[in-house]
Amino acid sequence: MLKMVGCNFKELSPYDGDAARLSLHHICANLETLQVFECGLLINISCAFSSFRNLTTLEVWYCKEMVAQCLEQLVTLKIGGYEMVREVIFATDEATYHETNLKELKCLELYDLQNLKSFCSGNYTLKFPALDDVTVIDRPAMENFCHGALSTPKLHEVKLRLFGFRAGDLNATVEQLYKEQVPIEKFI
Repeated sequence: MLKMVGCNFKELSPYDGDAARLSLHHICANLETLQVFECGLLINISCAFSSFRNLTTLEVWYCKEMVAQCLEQLVTLKIGGYEMVREVIFATDEATYHETNLKELKCLELYDLQNLKSFCSGNYTLKFPALDDVTVIDRPAMENFCHGALSTPKLHEVKLRLFGFRAGDLNATVEQLYKEQVPIEKFI
C-alpha cells in the first residue's frame, strides 16, 4: 500500500528515464492499493498497464482535480471530498460511441461530491459485471449515473450510509434519488 498525503507534485508517473523514476516503477509495479489524500496539486496519475498492473484499490480524497488512467483492473474505487468534480469518467467526444468494461470493479464508493452531475456524461456504454457494492453519500447534484447504456447484473442495492436503498437499475436509482433529494437523516 502507498499512502500519499499532502503531496505537492502534479503527476505520479513511473516513467521519466532517471534513476529515481525507475525505482518508482518497481514500487508501482507491485502496488495493490494507492491512497491519495489532500494532494491539491496532483492532477494526473499516469497508470500505464505495465506500471500499475497489480493496482486493485484506488482511493482519492480531498484533491482539487484528478485524472486517473488506471480504472480497468480496479476492484475497489473510492472517491470523496472533491468540490469541483463533475464526472468520474470524462467524456472526450459526446458524439462518439464508447464502451468501457470495468470487469473487475466490485466496490464503488462516492462521498461528498457536491458538484458531481454523473459518473460519466458521454455516450458511453458502461459494463460492471462484478459490481455488487455501491455507496453514494452527499451527492446533491448527481442527476444520473451515466447517459449511455449501463450494465450492473450483480448490483441489488445502492447504499446511503449504513442503509441499503432501492434494488435494480443503478441509473434509475440515482435519478430517483436526485428527484426526491432524499435526506440522509431520514435513514439514520
